[in-house]
Parts: sequence; structure tokens; C-alpha cells
Amino acid sequence: MPQTRYQAVFTGVTSERSAAYEFEADAELFNSKPHDVLTTAQESIETANFAEHHDYEIHAVSRNSDRDTVVGIGYLVSGKGEVPFTILVSKP
Repeated sequence: MPQTRYQAVFTGVTSERSAAYEFEADAELFNSKPHDVLTTAQESIETANFAEHHDYEIHAVSRNSDRDTVVGIGYLVSGKGEVPFTILVSKP
């Protein structure tokens, strides 16, 4: 299947910092369920940028189909507790 480049902007609420990541995924990604879009983004970002696995929980998802964007709110889960985050996935 054809691949397309996407962008994910991740903000850790407690750190007040944002990080933008680009990743490639199926060109039809935004035809998937919004939760699946976020899962694909998280897995792609983690595989390409981090040496270890990070558990996370997504608690809310919203899609804007007109702009091909998906926003999620959730928690990164670690031995130190839960860290709130937001993630916005779109085409660059």
C-alpha cells in the first residue's frame, strides 16, 4: 500500500514542552478509527525515536475530517506514575 508522511505533535502536560515527530504510514490512515490513528502514530514514533517501550492510555479522541487531524488526550504510564499528554496527528 502507498505510504504518506504524517506529523504528530506530542505535549507532555507536566513538562510544558512539545515535540514534533514525522512518520510514514498507510496513505489511507485517516480513513481508520481515530483511536487507530493515534495508536499508529504512537507506535511509529516509539519505534523510530526511543530505545524502550512506553505504556500509554488514551482517554479521549477527537477527529476533524475536514482537516485530516486527530487529537488525543491520555497518560504515559511508567514506574514513576502517570504523566498526562496531548497528541495531535495530521499531514505536515
